[in-house]
Parts: sequence; structure tokens; C-alpha cells
Amino acid sequence: MVVQIIKQSQSSYELQHKPSLESRVVTFAERFSDPAVLKNSLSLEWQESDTDNVLWVAQYDNYN
Repeated sequence: MVVQIIKQSQSSYELQHKPSLESRVVTFAERFSDPAVLKNSLSLEWQESDTDNVLWVAQYDNYN
């Protein structure tokens, strides 16, 4: 599973849970105006992304 934080608009960011980076399927999403709040909501090893509109990416095994 992959989690990514993307920039939706100038003042809106979204944390997305996806099966893989390539997947268009989003299994869960949460929006907030501050990307740092979304990033700090999960204790994961975040990596900065080079992809357009994607700020950070992290991987995890499952929800448990």
C-alpha cells in the first residue's frame, strides 16, 4: 500500500491511500489546507516526490 500527499489546488492538499503509485484507485482520502498536518497524521517514513503535484510518498504493508 502507498500513501501520498498531493496538491489539489492552491490551498487544498489530499492524503491518498492507494494500492500502488501507478494505481488510479484511491481506497481512502483525506483533505486539509496544510500538508504538514496530513504528513504528521501518520507515523511513516516519508520521501519527497519529484512527480508533479505529489509532495510526499510513503509505503506500508497494511492497516494493522
